[in-house]
Amino acid sequence: MTRIVFGKTLCFVIIWYLLVVTMTLYAQPQHHRGRSPFDQMDRNSDGKLSKKEFKGPNRVFTDMDTDNDGNVSKQEMQTFHQKRHGKKQDIDKKKYQGPYPDLIIKKYDKNKTWPGNVIFVDKNRNCIIETSLDGKVVWECAAPKAEVSGTMRRSCGARLTDVELLPNNNVLVLSGGGGVYELNRECKVVWSYQNRNVSHDADRLKNGNTIMACVGAEKASEFPYKDPQAIEVNPKGEIVWA
Repeated sequence: MTRIVFGKTLCFVIIWYLLVVTMTLYAQPQHHRGRSPFDQMDRNSDGKLSKKEFKGPNRVFTDMDTDNDGNVSKQEMQTFHQKRHGKKQDIDKKKYQGPYPDLIIKKYDKNKTWPGNVIFVDKNRNCIIETSLDGKVVWECAAPKAEVSGTMRRSCGARLTDVELLPNNNVLVLSGGGGVYELNRECKVVWSYQNRNVSHDADRLKNGNTIMACVGAEKASEFPYKDPQAIEVNPKGEIVWA
């Protein structure tokens, strides 16, 4: 008789425990949805993000960490977003008049997606497109005119191949076989570096220089190549490393 009572009690305890665990697990996602991206990443709730906690590119973490203490505070993250996306919000308010159609977004999880817009190059129309996460086109810019060498014209087709959003809200774009250009939001060239060998990738470095790939100017059969395959230029357009 004692064994039967003990068995019933044990079953009741197990059922009660499983019920509590199930309710706890079910409630966690609901609570998680109401938290800001910062709080979701701040696992130890110490009010700051370490590089291990931060769910994003290391480059963004470094830009946010303005006091260089190895952590990002909520204020640093807010300041970063206000600085980087403030001017972009002004663009969003303007009614887009261009011919580019809105995009179809097949999947968009607002709880997991980093806030902001998406910028890319359309090689078919040879232009730069900025769109919101729901597919609304907010900005468009045609490729800058560039003289392209015959060799690169065949490989890159004088097409835009890379674009990068800069901290000053300008964009850095590479035109294969033409050069690298910095454009403002009025699509005016504010800086450029002409080089017939540039091919597919360019990035602005923290020191203000620009590094770019120069692959494709020579035939594969000519390896080892005589021309440099990567170069770094300063704001004056002088090659400082190759």
